[in-house]
Amino acid sequence: MSFIFNVLPAKKMHRKILIFCVGLLGGVGYFSLICPVHADHHATNLEVGPYKMSMANDSNILLRFTPTAEQSIHTEDSELSFSNTCPYGASITIATDSPSNGLTQAGSGMPLGTIPATTSTSLSDNSWGYSVDSGSSYRPVPILGGADVIYNKSAQANQEKVSIKIGIKTNKDALPGEYTQKIVYTLVADEKCQEHTIVWDFNGGIQKTGVTYPSRLGWGSVINLSEYTPEREGFVFLGWTNGEDEFTGTEINANINPSHKDMISMKAKWKLTNLEKNFEFTEASQSFVAPEAGYYKLEVWGAQGGDAVGGTGVDIGKGGFGSYSVGLTHLEANEKLYIYVGGGGNTMKQGGIETKIYAGDSYNGGGRATIQRWTGGQLYAGGGGGATHISKTDTLLKDTKISDLIIVAGGGGGGTSNDCSLSGHRGHGGYAGGDTGTSGNSYVLSGGIGGSQQPMGTDDSASCGSYKYLREYEIVQGYGQGCSPNSQYRYAMRVAGGGGYYGGQCGCHGGGGGGSGYIGSDLLISNTNITKHMTCYACTANVNDKTRTVSVSHYSSDPTPDYPKAANGYAKITWVGNTL
Repeated sequence: MSFIFNVLPAKKMHRKILIFCVGLLGGVGYFSLICPVHADHHATNLEVGPYKMSMANDSNILLRFTPTAEQSIHTEDSELSFSNTCPYGASITIATDSPSNGLTQAGSGMPLGTIPATTSTSLSDNSWGYSVDSGSSYRPVPILGGADVIYNKSAQANQEKVSIKIGIKTNKDALPGEYTQKIVYTLVADEKCQEHTIVWDFNGGIQKTGVTYPSRLGWGSVINLSEYTPEREGFVFLGWTNGEDEFTGTEINANINPSHKDMISMKAKWKLTNLEKNFEFTEASQSFVAPEAGYYKLEVWGAQGGDAVGGTGVDIGKGGFGSYSVGLTHLEANEKLYIYVGGGGNTMKQGGIETKIYAGDSYNGGGRATIQRWTGGQLYAGGGGGATHISKTDTLLKDTKISDLIIVAGGGGGGTSNDCSLSGHRGHGGYAGGDTGTSGNSYVLSGGIGGSQQPMGTDDSASCGSYKYLREYEIVQGYGQGCSPNSQYRYAMRVAGGGGYYGGQCGCHGGGGGGSGYIGSDLLISNTNITKHMTCYACTANVNDKTRTVSVSHYSSDPTPDYPKAANGYAKITWVGNTL
């Protein structure tokens, strides 16, 4: 009887086998079960990934007996000792190495005898079988392709043993000679130790469309990485890294875990080639995280002030346009910026309402729109447009420290109109500025003064004449905030200013002033292709580096470079490169 000893790590790995034999020798009046060729001890060792496995038999079986006239059982015990470092345990199985599990007489002479496998737990006549741990119940050894589990434990094993008893039941009618059979013992680690885990880190990208990425892989197995190329807009894929080894991503037969770790993370590598992030008005803060260290172009557009529409629908006081600002800044990888996009000022028009209505301040610093009753009819005042800014802190412009502020585009002032019988009683809002916003247009008293690069002070006599002291319930213009009417002025209609670095002043029966822009931060720079500057409608030009302003006579409701903005504000961040 020959035994094949096998430690099996995984289905796809080569089996390491050690063969030893035990024979039945027939002679006159006796049988003997011996192993005359091999040594008395057999062992094999194997690494299954990071785990170590070993198994050995303590000695060869020597079973010698003299058959009797009646059926009798002859036995011999053998021990398997084994170790396993898989924390989830292992199992051992037994089977023959052939499609037959009988003991076949060796030799070329005829006839050849056979001792079949038992069909009874107590051994049927002229049969053989095995039992585990010297038990009294016998089983046939399964044929090739089958297996009996003789050991199973969900823990590590350190020099544990399993006792196997071989039993033969026969009488002297059996043909004398040597009988053999090959048996395979297989030590198999738990399936959780036969594979390692793979975590795919797309590093800002997404997995390839229609492809399923494997989460587990057998030890030593290879993978075709060219089938798993991830995708990322604006980037070129450079390959993978597992933290120790680098892969181009084109390998067809890649061993991605040569160090046999329980878990590996395959992280995608990218090169930024082009990137453009757009930010529309959402009435909430937005953010941008730099995917790579380098230079980024910042563009911001402030929001337009709200219109005011008289009862005839003809006399419309138009809100002023928002301004445009642009420049470059350097960001480290994963550095975060916060973007606040200004909201357009609310439009006010006739609604048959006899009392004042507050529509709320425009987002990010624009003053609120109002309706007020007047002797000759209703007075309408549009809201100021909100500023758009980018900074290093998640705060509205009015709450942002100047040291954290990078760039600002101002919002336009609100327009005004009324239901009075006199035609032309309307005022247009001031346009947001670069260095300085323009003043609102007035038909009675005066429009609000535009914001500039410094505080305006508390005196607004230019704005409301003899009514200048009727302001105690008003939100005055200042840093990051346009003037916002907050009280009913029986004899002086206030009209909202636009938000900005410094917001526009309220108009008095005239349009609100436009807010100013800001490019004065040292964090905002220029290069040979892009000079930081501000662009505004019909404003005052300036050539100073920190307040450079370009005046134009065009505008657009779409976010277009160097076009003042109608409607809501906008922002855009574009990758420039690793160097200027």
